Amino acid sequence: MSIGVLYPSKAPHIRNPRTTSSIMREVLFALIPLVIFATVYFGVRVLLVVTLSVLSAVLSEFLFEFLLHRKITIGDCSAAVTGLIFALMLPVTVPWWIPVLGSVIAIIVMKQAFGGIGRNPFNPALFSRCLMMVVFPGIMRAFEIDAVSVPTPLIAMVDNVKLLPGLRSCFLGVIPGSIGETSSLLILLSGGYLIIRGIIDFRIPLVFLASSLILSYALGLDGLYQLFTGGIMFAAFFVATDPTTSPMLPAGKWIYGLLCGVLTILIRKYTGFPEGICFAVLCMNLSRYLLDRLLVPHVYGMK
Repeated sequence: MSIGVLYPSKAPHIRNPRTTSSIMREVLFALIPLVIFATVYFGVRVLLVVTLSVLSAVLSEFLFEFLLHRKITIGDCSAAVTGLIFALMLPVTVPWWIPVLGSVIAIIVMKQAFGGIGRNPFNPALFSRCLMMVVFPGIMRAFEIDAVSVPTPLIAMVDNVKLLPGLRSCFLGVIPGSIGETSSLLILLSGGYLIIRGIIDFRIPLVFLASSLILSYALGLDGLYQLFTGGIMFAAFFVATDPTTSPMLPAGKWIYGLLCGVLTILIRKYTGFPEGICFAVLCMNLSRYLLDRLLVPHVYGMK
């Protein structure tokens, strides 16, 4: 009787057919409806901003890796996703050099300088947008519809403007705002698609939106109005869920989403920044490592 010998294969033993490039392509596909809607509502200049941003992100990643003799990774589409998300957080009226400069900063400073995808401490697109807001506040708050300057609903509320768009307009997206952040309806559909496909985890957007809604009412604000304006919906599905800068463990995701929502509303209520999204999510990006470290479950029977 012969005795068989087992030869275990090398790790990993559990394999997933999904790759980084396939995941990024799904995200790009989910963002297409937002680009189409913005083009119809704001005009064809949306396509110029989006094209410049995406091309700048991809080209800067290629040149950086080529000049430093690193492996060329533009094929994974992560740079294209960063460029597109950054573009969707911009007003359509920005000068052409803002999407170019912002995308280059996002890729070179906040991604490649830290070693590439999976190593950046902050969401690159969000970091770049926050930097643009601080350095060029006038440009980043310039919103126009049909060549007429108009404030966003949140800015109008801060400035005590009496005529505000209704909830229906805010939900559908026929309001002033950044290119991809106005239509809550399309964001819900696109984000829901990514959840169903298993690309993003439902926990972060769910508790992000719920905590924002509840705290808004607790502080005397209109919760639904806060939810449908200022980019909360977009950030909850497409920014806060970034796998590199959000916790890996389920418990960490609950806490992360909760604090993102709480910080956003507190910043809106008590500071001079009407949106609050950028600073809230960037602050929580810093907590990612702490949450993962503190919430690691203990092995049964071990102290």
